[in-house]
Amino acid sequence: MPIKKNLVASYANQLYSSLIGILILPIYIDHMGAEAYGLVGFFTMLTAWFTLLDMGLTPTVMRESARFKGGRATVVEYLLLVRSFAALFLLIAVAIFLSIVFSSTSIASEWLHLETLSVEQVSFCISIMGAIIALRWAGGLLRGVINGAEKIVLLSILNSGFSTLRFVVVLPIIIFVDAEPVSYFSYQLAVAVCEFFTLLAFASRVLPRNGNRYWFVGSFSVTPIKLSLKFALSIAFTSIVWVAITQTDKLILSNLMTLSDYGYYSLAVLAASGVLVLSGPIGSVIMPRLANLEAQGDEVGFIRLYRTATQLAAVASSSLAFVLFFFSEELLWVWTGNQDVVDNASSVLGLYALGNGVLVVAAFPYYMQFAKGDMKMHVYGNILFLIVLLPLIIWAAQSYGAVGAAAVWLGSNLALFMFWLPWVHRRFIRGLNRIWYSSDTTIIFSAAGFFSLIMASLDLQIVNRFKMLAVLVAIGCLVLILAVASSSKAREYLIARVNKSRLEHAK
Repeated sequence: MPIKKNLVASYANQLYSSLIGILILPIYIDHMGAEAYGLVGFFTMLTAWFTLLDMGLTPTVMRESARFKGGRATVVEYLLLVRSFAALFLLIAVAIFLSIVFSSTSIASEWLHLETLSVEQVSFCISIMGAIIALRWAGGLLRGVINGAEKIVLLSILNSGFSTLRFVVVLPIIIFVDAEPVSYFSYQLAVAVCEFFTLLAFASRVLPRNGNRYWFVGSFSVTPIKLSLKFALSIAFTSIVWVAITQTDKLILSNLMTLSDYGYYSLAVLAASGVLVLSGPIGSVIMPRLANLEAQGDEVGFIRLYRTATQLAAVASSSLAFVLFFFSEELLWVWTGNQDVVDNASSVLGLYALGNGVLVVAAFPYYMQFAKGDMKMHVYGNILFLIVLLPLIIWAAQSYGAVGAAAVWLGSNLALFMFWLPWVHRRFIRGLNRIWYSSDTTIIFSAAGFFSLIMASLDLQIVNRFKMLAVLVAIGCLVLILAVASSSKAREYLIARVNKSRLEHAK
């Protein structure tokens, strides 16, 4: 399937899933209350921490699936690897569930600062969280298989469907039946069960058969795991550092804040994560394709795809990040109509959004290393960041709260982009830095940032939320147009289309 179709499908799914998750947050706050929504935010943070147990398994399965598609493994070798990894996934999923259940009471009574919710109620909700996290985590293997086979359209349809169940179908329950946290998490558990078995069915259709036998029939072996161990451990270490840097502030603040205040903070972080929606689809599409091009030895195609995808990500992320940064108060007011949310979340939203915008393009050298199967530089860089930035995150969160943590998040991503990524490019593709840092990233970000700053200097005295929304949408579109105009790849594409149109008209 063409990469453009995969990219469109992945983007459509990510945009839809993220937008509905973000747009309905005011309904959660209004009907569940800030404290109950704080529990939802705690669940999101807990899910991120338990990705540490992935140990690089999901990316490894995705990469091996892409390599099998590229002709680098036989059916027997590939199925042996999938079966062996599946057994390991199952064991770890059980460990996740049991560890959360046994610690649920301690978390509810000793870690979280409850105001109106009871310890028993919260403890039961945390136990349900354990089952949901285990099921979603086990589904990572199945997603890796489907993604590695480049069945992006199929995976996007499945993801969109279950996002609708998680975020939209639950609304009548919250509004008309019961807005208590136990009802909410019980429903989410039912969705997680359906999602896992649906992914299992479709992954089984994607996987090849060995004769008349299905993929799960046959022997198991630690050999495929050992052969992938170096790559998997590199990814695992990266994941540990990534979670430590991105989630330590949230973990600390969940203990420092009341659950209500943590709810406002979680709302701001989730809204800012809309910028990361722009990187997820690109990464999921180009990582297996880059791995495939590397397996074929197509260096020219590799660089062309890498640069084009970088500019696409820079255009989208810079436009959204700068609008969120400069107009965070206005956007929160339009979105929620709640002044308490504006007062408690606007600064955090702006800083996290801009940090996420930088991160979208800073992730590209990781995609390069993933495709080439050499994660050494990525490991070294993450060790350095762990040593330097983790103490800063802890200090900032304890000293300045949510705003301090958000400021460190922005600074860390700027430092990564400016000082470490050039070394990665020199290691793998010499001569790429100059054009990547100029045409592919900096020019685009500068154009979007400068125009957003000019727009922010205007005195927008608008008291109607719908009129303000129209103004903000217009500003966002203008910023996007300027960012597109500053992209060399976009200009080349538009010129080619115009020339083609002229030729067809001349005929």
